[in-house]
Amino acid sequence: MLQKTSKRLPKGGKAMSDVAFAQSLFREAFPKARYGKVDALVYAAYRYLKPRVEPRLDRPFTLRRCETLFRGKVRRVDGAELDALKQAKLEEARREYRELKDRLASMEAALAVADEEFHGPQMDAYRRSAAPVGSLDRTGTGGGAR
Repeated sequence: MLQKTSKRLPKGGKAMSDVAFAQSLFREAFPKARYGKVDALVYAAYRYLKPRVEPRLDRPFTLRRCETLFRGKVRRVDGAELDALKQAKLEEARREYRELKDRLASMEAALAVADEEFHGPQMDAYRRSAAPVGSLDRTGTGGGAR
C-alpha cells in the first residue's frame, strides 16, 4: 500500500503543510536583509512571481496574494506558485554564490597586497587544487581542470 507522506520533512520529522513550505521558500528566496523592508521584498517578489504564475492560474495574481503568501495566511497554495518560489530560491542562491565569490576575490587581492606570505608556495598549491563548484575534469570525476 502506498503511504501518503510529504516529500518535505523538517528537522522534527513531521510533514510540513504546503502553506508553511511556501512561506519558508518565500523567505529564503526573498530575504529581508537584502531588501531592507517587508514592503520592498513583497513588491520585488510580486514583480518576480506575477509573470511566472499568472498565465498558469485562472485568476489574476495580486500584490495582496503575494503578501499573504509571505505571511503564511493563505488557505491553499497552487502548484504554479510553489514552482515559481522554488525557481526564485535557486536564483537567489546563484546570486548569493556570485556575490560571495566576488567578495572572496576582492579579499584575496587585498591580502596579496598587504601580506607577502599570501603569495607563498603553500597558498599557490591551494589555489591550483581548488576547483570551481560543480566543475568536472576530463574523466568526469569532478576533480576540475588543473
